[in-house]
Amino acid sequence: MRSYYSYGKVALAVADGRVANASDGLPDNTPGHGESFQPAVPISLETVAGNKITLDLGGGQFAYYMHLQPGSLRVKEGDHVRRGQVVARIGASGDAREPHLHFEVTTSSKLLAGEGVPYLIDRYRCKSASDGRMELHIRELPLENSVVVFGEDRSQLPQ
Repeated sequence: MRSYYSYGKVALAVADGRVANASDGLPDNTPGHGESFQPAVPISLETVAGNKITLDLGGGQFAYYMHLQPGSLRVKEGDHVRRGQVVARIGASGDAREPHLHFEVTTSSKLLAGEGVPYLIDRYRCKSASDGRMELHIRELPLENSVVVFGEDRSQLPQ
C-alpha cells in the first residue's frame, strides 16, 4: 500500500461544518483490478463507500470523504470542524481498487441519494501527468491525471 502516492495522506475539511456522520472499521483492500480485485469485505450499499465522513456544510450541501484508511478518522458524528482541519487519512476501504480519496459535494446526507453539486477549489498547486511542472491554480477544478497539492504538505503529521 505504501507504494501508492496517496495512501496515508491527510484528508482536510473542505469548509467549516458539522460532521453529519462518520463510520470506521472496514479494512483496506489489497490493490487490484479486474479479476485480481478481491475486496476485503463484500461490497454492499453499507460498505461501498468504505470508511467515510459526511460533513454538513449548511445550505443543503454535504461533503463526502470516502475510502478512508481504517483507524484514521479524527472526528465523530456531531463534531464541528474548521476548514483545513485534518479529518482522516486516505485509504483503500470499500469499493476501492487502489488507495484514493473519493470526494464529492451533494444535496443529501444520505449516500447516493443527493444530486452532485459543482464546486471550485480556491487555490491549489498542480502537476500534470504529461509535463510534470507545478503550477498554481485559483478557483478551478483539477483536470484528469493530475497530482494536486493543497496548502502545505501535511503528509508528515503523526499518525
